[in-house]
Amino acid sequence: MAEIAHGRGALLTPETKLMDRRIDRERDRGQRLSVAMGVGSSYAFQAFEALPSNFRAIESALQFASGHVPFVAVYGPSGWGKTHLLEAVTSLLRRSSQGDVRPRQALEWVGQVRRADPPGQLVLDDVQDVMSRPKSRHEFKQAIELRVKTGRPTLLSFTGFDDAKALKALLPSSRSWTYARISPPTPEERELVVRRIAEQAGLTVNPSLAKMIARHLHGNGRSIAGALQRLQLLKREWSSDADVVRACGALGPYLIGEDGWDPRDKVFETVSRELGSDGARDIVTDMCCYLMLFDMGLSETEVATFVTGTEGEVYARASRVKRSLKDPVQLQMVNTCRNAVLRAFQQE
Repeated sequence: MAEIAHGRGALLTPETKLMDRRIDRERDRGQRLSVAMGVGSSYAFQAFEALPSNFRAIESALQFASGHVPFVAVYGPSGWGKTHLLEAVTSLLRRSSQGDVRPRQALEWVGQVRRADPPGQLVLDDVQDVMSRPKSRHEFKQAIELRVKTGRPTLLSFTGFDDAKALKALLPSSRSWTYARISPPTPEERELVVRRIAEQAGLTVNPSLAKMIARHLHGNGRSIAGALQRLQLLKREWSSDADVVRACGALGPYLIGEDGWDPRDKVFETVSRELGSDGARDIVTDMCCYLMLFDMGLSETEVATFVTGTEGEVYARASRVKRSLKDPVQLQMVNTCRNAVLRAFQQE
């Protein structure tokens, strides 16, 4: 895995350095396991961020690929890497000349298994789709039972199961299987996921921005990838302090978290606090419109929805502040509010 780039102007805090050391430890664990099982330098799991929430599944998948464990069932919520893991396994099998093994949809496989179930490894995704159909479930269990009896390696992936008990009731010869869960990452782990996906996309992301995305972006790994893809469409370098604020504007629809957090609220609260008793409502609103439009890059519509006005009124308010920047006193007030907003986002 390439070293994660923090970018120019990014401060490597003790927390960030500690996180980097944790990344290195997890990477080393995966590489040592890979080498121990004969995978060598062609490590097929480079795209994964090994975390406590997924390491058991990665370890089990590697053991399956190496032939040490013949029957593996991976399970967990949607969007945290199960399909990605299957693709990594089959890529590794193909590179080690074990045939043209690729992940298959379980429903598709059940429909074809009556005609032929070729020897060799089988990797099935979305097995939960089979379980919801009585006829398909019956045919699936019969075919999988035959594979277990004949010792043909099988890797299954299930979405929507919280523990292995339900799987043990569904799978034949339940004691023959290795069960491994991919859990949703903790908030701290989500930050590692953000940084890893950014690295894979060729994005340089300020650590404060990665932390904010991890904390406030609602959804799963696909949601994080979608948000970072949005940033990538604009530019690849998001490493400066100002980029943290600009990214909040670009990712506004993504960053309204489960707790109702909204970057526009953060701007309004910060500006109101900075202007204090001198901050008449019109002055505060003008300043917020200016910062949201020109620093965050929000559209007039997004700002108007928040401040309860028309798009024309929002633009007029922001333009009024922009024209006032020729006055040193006004310029200082704008910079004070701008820096306070930046600090507020960095502390999120």
